[in-house]
Amino acid sequence: MTIFPDLPDSPVEGRVVTTAERRLAVEHWLLMATDDWQRARQEWRQDGVALLRCGDKFCAIRVPLDVAEAAAGCVVPAEVDAYLSGALPGAPVIRSQLGKWLFVLCEASTVTAWTAPGTEYLGDGHQLGVPHPDIVRHPGGTGAYWAVPMSGPGVLGNGATLSRLISHGRRRLAQMAMEPPHTPVESARVDLAGAHQLWDHILHLTRDLPATVPPRAQIDPSIATMRDYLEDLVRSVEPALDEKDPAIRPTARWLLGRVRQLLLSEPPSSPREAAEQAENLALSYRALGGIYEKAAWTRRGTRP
Repeated sequence: MTIFPDLPDSPVEGRVVTTAERRLAVEHWLLMATDDWQRARQEWRQDGVALLRCGDKFCAIRVPLDVAEAAAGCVVPAEVDAYLSGALPGAPVIRSQLGKWLFVLCEASTVTAWTAPGTEYLGDGHQLGVPHPDIVRHPGGTGAYWAVPMSGPGVLGNGATLSRLISHGRRRLAQMAMEPPHTPVESARVDLAGAHQLWDHILHLTRDLPATVPPRAQIDPSIATMRDYLEDLVRSVEPALDEKDPAIRPTARWLLGRVRQLLLSEPPSSPREAAEQAENLALSYRALGGIYEKAAWTRRGTRP
């Protein structure tokens, strides 16, 4: 269960609601994108997918699946879906079973002059086959499913965040095309001791947020160095995931997606944003470093 304070007609603000209640609220919100609720509900009952109007409540960006797989560093659907959940905060994602496409629902106001190559903007004048909110995780019998379900009515993605992830995926595709087949991935040098000292320093600086914000002269150098540490760590963790228990790989992929979203984020514009970004980078390194260390212990057959 999740805390969802914006549930319509909720008698107590901030109360705990069930997944079924949340999905019902999402269903009602999605139906606002059609003039014929009965038809849409009938399509959901018969086919699992209903045609809804883009442009008013949401827009959709059609993204090639191979771009998302390249960004995630894997092709296992559950792991790619988990990565996207971390890399695109708040963004619902529909995976088409009929083709190699993903559809990311975004707020139209965040998508202006869309130019990402190989993708398509679906706004006014377009309709989209939208699965019923209950159809998640490989239904098999429908044309599409929610790879990343809507977390609540009206909760959509940000076009700028999606654009940066698409660029990252295309860069990785280009790198893969230039590498000979079966080229082993060269692990980066991981300085866990140096990163540990830096994250302790960052968490010390940000310990009194939001009441006290450290000056940018102290925070900005730490952000730059921690970003370098994280890039090295990601390059080492990704190949190690293939050796881990398949049951925990989706969680690790989610964390990698979250880290990538941080690494691709815009430079902070204020001292408080800088401090919050530094804190997020430090905490993400600590979590991802734990996965890296466990993988290293497994390969050595030892524990600390």
